[in-house]
Amino acid sequence: MSIWNHFVYKDNEKLMSFCLIFDCITSALLLVYNIWSWAVAGSGLTTVEMIGRQTGYKSNYYDFSFARIRDNFFKIFGTKSYF
Repeated sequence: MSIWNHFVYKDNEKLMSFCLIFDCITSALLLVYNIWSWAVAGSGLTTVEMIGRQTGYKSNYYDFSFARIRDNFFKIFGTKSYF
């Protein structure tokens, strides 16, 4: 709230408002993309395979995905833990 009373913000109010709105929209889109990426990784599929499975357009004969999300993450990131 204090930044809105700053002289730089008051001098460039239109530009700063645009930057604030643009940052909020970009952050929301990146959050949605991040959630989508984790969901696809957890299912053990690529985005094309996921969409093909939902639409029924393509069937994947080489399906190597596991039933458990944990196993799919191990397949992607490996089993060695660095933490």
